[in-house]
Amino acid sequence: MPKGYWVARVDVLNADGYRAYVAANAEAFARYGGRFLVRAGQSETVEGQSRARNIVIEFPDYATALACYRSDEYQRAMTLRQGHSVAGIAQALPLQAARRPDEQRRFDLLRPAIQVPADVGFQISTDADGHHDSLGIRVE
Repeated sequence: MPKGYWVARVDVLNADGYRAYVAANAEAFARYGGRFLVRAGQSETVEGQSRARNIVIEFPDYATALACYRSDEYQRAMTLRQGHSVAGIAQALPLQAARRPDEQRRFDLLRPAIQVPADVGFQISTDADGHHDSLGIRVE
């Protein structure tokens, strides 16, 4: 089963007030197996509008990601950030493998266009049939 993700964009308005939220959300993330893949750090908006912090949290699956957001633990934590930040959170599934040859060909044409900085680990995994089934990005 594919993993589930939260993709969050946050502007912190009051860092001291926001710290209480960060401490409280750990309970929900631990209970539901949430793991930070991206947490703030350096970023650059190259198109459109963004927020100061970008966060990606991985969960065991999509249903668990949703259950975490809807949990009493996270809802309590969320009240602590109100007034201290502005956030947008999306629940997401990873891109599934392209199974049709024409879709696979389009993916292969795009792959050389992906430019990866030296401090980012990049890996495209394949399934037993040789189809691309996941894209892994690690920022050090």
